Amino acid sequence: MVVKPSRRSGHLESSANIPQSFGRLQEIRKLTSLLLLELGQNQLSDTIPVEISKISFLQRLSIGGNNLEGRIPEKIFELKQLSELYMMNNNFEGLIVNFVSRLETLSHLDLSQNRFNGSIGTV
Repeated sequence: MVVKPSRRSGHLESSANIPQSFGRLQEIRKLTSLLLLELGQNQLSDTIPVEISKISFLQRLSIGGNNLEGRIPEKIFELKQLSELYMMNNNFEGLIVNFVSRLETLSHLDLSQNRFNGSIGTV
């Protein structure tokens, strides 16, 4: 089975069943009109590809419950429409200083069960 969402699709959701034939996460950058990207519980590994920042209209990014690791790419902060960010239950690390202030439209955030340092501060 091959998943080929339309470039005009506003929503891509695949929880716990993303097929191997989907390809690498870098291919998601082609979905420039995507509003919601939900890829939780898919056993994804490696780091977050910077290509996600090419989805300029993205409002919700949910990648919790995978095996993603490393730091959050600086390019993620260019997603000016992002209002919901769910990255819980992964292996992310690094400082989260000024995280909230860089995503001005952010209203929902879950970074729990990772290896971040620092504090988010007041909202």
